[in-house]
Amino acid sequence: LSSIKSVDGDLTLLHFLEEMISVYYPEVAGFEMEINHVEAAAKMSREDIQKAIKDMETNLSKLKPELESCGDSNDPEDKFKEVMSEFYNKATEQCGKLVEMFDNMTNKFKDLAEYYCFELENTEMNTFFCSLSSFLQEYKTAKKENIKRKEREKKETQAKERA
Repeated sequence: LSSIKSVDGDLTLLHFLEEMISVYYPEVAGFEMEINHVEAAAKMSREDIQKAIKDMETNLSKLKPELESCGDSNDPEDKFKEVMSEFYNKATEQCGKLVEMFDNMTNKFKDLAEYYCFELENTEMNTFFCSLSSFLQEYKTAKKENIKRKEREKKETQAKERA
């Protein structure tokens, strides 16, 4: 959108799109602020997230038998089993929530693939979000340039009226 330019080369299709949105669809103007986590999403890969969750599950599965084999200590100061059992229970719950969130994220990305008509098998999650992030940056730049252009045109019109 930013490579298609007007005849005079000053405006791009993206400038035109931004202006149409701000003039005719003000209710969606500012959409770029609603999806402000795109840049962070572009830096994360699905595989890295999946591996981190799998590592947590593996480590928790190693901890469980350790806690079960750990007998009660005769030392009243020894709170290892009590503290680690509490940690294990909370961590297991949190890990379950992460798995649920990961599955939800995967399903939502499938919905995005369908909505934006791209092949899920050929598009990595971070690649999609990287493209979207680039678009948003270019859109914000076009928005700023449109505002400056309108201000410049307004000043020129006022100067002509005074002359």
